[in-house]
Amino acid sequence: SSKVQYSTTLLISLSVLTVLLVVIDYMLPVWGIKKFGGSRAGMWGSTLGLIIGMAGGLLGLLIGAFAGGLIGEFISGKDSASALKAATGSFVGFLLGVWLKLVLCGVMLWYGIKGVVGIG
Repeated sequence: SSKVQYSTTLLISLSVLTVLLVVIDYMLPVWGIKKFGGSRAGMWGSTLGLIIGMAGGLLGLLIGAFAGGLIGEFISGKDSASALKAATGSFVGFLLGVWLKLVLCGVMLWYGIKGVVGIG
């Protein structure tokens, strides 16, 4: 059996990127709701929705980010159109986080396959 070895620099780089992405991933829905005109209540709602939504897996996270932002905006007194726009921002932020995770996983998968198969 042959061993696959990776450089310390690669392992540290991927580790740092992973930790950063975990932190950024929780901030993106809040950024999205703010970018789309949301209020502080919408940001808190989105955050709480994400936390509560974790219990429901991926679907729970999708619904939680959106519904939490929407409920928060309604609580702050926004009309339906403004609340929906802000909640959409939260959802866009969530999807951006998913995309970034997929990219990082793809990079890690590439290095794993490259090491096992011996490409390059």
